[in-house]
Amino acid sequence: MAYATVEEVKAFAKISYEDLGYSSESEFDSFISTLIDYASALVEDYCNQSWETPPNTVKFVVIQICANTLHEILQRKINPIIQQSEFQLKLLVPNAFTDELKRLLDVYKSFEIYREGESTT
Repeated sequence: MAYATVEEVKAFAKISYEDLGYSSESEFDSFISTLIDYASALVEDYCNQSWETPPNTVKFVVIQICANTLHEILQRKINPIIQQSEFQLKLLVPNAFTDELKRLLDVYKSFEIYREGESTT
């Protein structure tokens, strides 16, 4: 289940389809929709649960992951390498699902407890 809408991600990211080189708004919307599905699944996997109606924090994290990803794509498009000193270059490494976002989700993590000898099926 997708925990955000394309419009929410676009409003938060403030990036247009032209910024990333897409030929149309609908092509960009399709990419964002796929990104939302991936981010939602990532959050579900991290928390080991899913929601019919996600808490606002979960929704925010999904939107932020998508916005972070869009900004990282744009940054790599503009300049994939950052010069830190005269002799040191740093490649941009994607980090859309930050430690801060994970901490926001920690209260929603669900853990399953198995006793030795019990079947998991």
